Amino acid sequence: MAESGSLPIRICLLGRFEIVRGECVLRPADWTRRKPAALLACLALNRRLTKDQAIDLFWPDNDLHSGANNLYRTLHELRQTLNKFLGPGSAELVFGFEDGILSLDESVWVDAVEFERLCSPSNKAPDERIVSLERAASALFAPQPSAALASRRLMRVPLGG
Repeated sequence: MAESGSLPIRICLLGRFEIVRGECVLRPADWTRRKPAALLACLALNRRLTKDQAIDLFWPDNDLHSGANNLYRTLHELRQTLNKFLGPGSAELVFGFEDGILSLDESVWVDAVEFERLCSPSNKAPDERIVSLERAASALFAPQPSAALASRRLMRVPLGG
């Protein structure tokens, strides 16, 4: 999906919700509707969602046909918003939707995912990036920094079956 030489896309979920590409920033106030932003945040945490998972998560009371229509409208608005605030073609650099699978491009950096990776037991060396990401999370969830990871786990979608 991503082209070589393109500006990297960064999704910030800890401390603030922003999508950054070079000097362009998409902030919470820029979204006209909440569902596209929530869908992107969920995708950022999971990297991949099936069409059925997205429908079950965001439109649980709708039948499959109605839920699919809502998903397609939401994806359209998500693409428009990304392209408007981050530049033409940005949506294709962020995510794809093919064969019923919604996937975040592997080149997209997500702060919460990076924080988990840096804090994992397999990463034995202390890292300044951990401290920076932890401060960002604490600023948003003060005085309860653990709420950042708790809310992140709530948005995790089981990928099996």
